[in-house]
Amino acid sequence: SGLPTGSVEYAVHEGNNFLSYSYSQGQSLDNALPVNAAENISYIYGEGISAIKLDDGTWAGTLAVIGLEAGTGYWFGASDNFLFSYNTPSHEHHIPSLPQVPVSLSYNQSTEQYFYFIKEANINNAELSYGDWIVAYNQDVVVGARQYEPGMIIDVPIMGSYPYNMDLPELAYLTAGYCQPGDVPTIKIHRTTGEVVDMDVTLVEGALAFSGRGHAIVELFNTAPLIGDLTQDGFININDIIYMINLIFSEISLSEQEIQLGDIFPYNDLDGIINIFDIVALVYIIIEQ
Repeated sequence: SGLPTGSVEYAVHEGNNFLSYSYSQGQSLDNALPVNAAENISYIYGEGISAIKLDDGTWAGTLAVIGLEAGTGYWFGASDNFLFSYNTPSHEHHIPSLPQVPVSLSYNQSTEQYFYFIKEANINNAELSYGDWIVAYNQDVVVGARQYEPGMIIDVPIMGSYPYNMDLPELAYLTAGYCQPGDVPTIKIHRTTGEVVDMDVTLVEGALAFSGRGHAIVELFNTAPLIGDLTQDGFININDIIYMINLIFSEISLSEQEIQLGDIFPYNDLDGIINIFDIVALVYIIIEQ
């Protein structure tokens, strides 16, 4: 980053390039990038924000919404060598503010960062709600968060641990417990209802493992188990009643999953006991199907 200077010609090489935005007035990506740059740039990373170019030539990610800011530097991923200058701003660009990250989900910006672009996110086959937070964890440490916006591809930042520097030890302290190269973060949804849901992450493109600079395109899903489906065949029927009867008369300790699926009376209270009342409740479920 640095003071805006106006028009500057940049020599870009294939791969990663750290370039400043040279104007004092911000611009959207579409307005700022000339044709040769737009055709040869596949991603742009800023501090905790990013954008990728989709197959149809449009941009996705928070940076696609915010645009380029005056005096700010970005990493540009280029597919070829080329020269370019930003287009001259033609009108005032309003930069929208990002939602404030809740204190309980806060994290520190790091020089080491990765992004998950969320192509799709469903819980029990239903889209997330506006206001839900997609949160990245390294074990139990929050390393990134982004509020969900329906109908958009969401870029979730994932921060890495800053390498220890004897001259600046406080930087390593600020990112203690953050991702190291090769770590695979976990994703949880903090819902507006207060519920926290663990998500399964399906890779679409790239790599799930953290690296100091890069991104992956992923999908998030969570399908709750079908209560009463003890045989886990996707149906609730007589086989589940037989399975439940065997559990009642068995001296084997119940697994957590068996308790979750079979302890259904009253209202799946999960008291750890499966008995005749649960069989009655299961028969009722089968009849009501």
